[in-house]
Amino acid sequence: MIMNLEAKKLNLIERFMKLKQENSILKLEAAMTEIELSSRADASAEDIAKGNIRTYDEFSSEVKQWLKNKTTK
Repeated sequence: MIMNLEAKKLNLIERFMKLKQENSILKLEAAMTEIELSSRADASAEDIAKGNIRTYDEFSSEVKQWLKNKTTK
């Protein structure tokens, strides 16, 4: 099944590479962005429903720690 998915991805790449008009590429890019955002929203809604959430303070603290670690490396 994974090879089937990989084959589909390669097929889409091949089809994309054959596009000649910039307008077609822009439309495809917009569609892909919409799909990605929708997928992320669905995943977020699922996490919320499962109770996999953090408070703003927890998130803020994690970001501050991440930034601190990033700048010290």
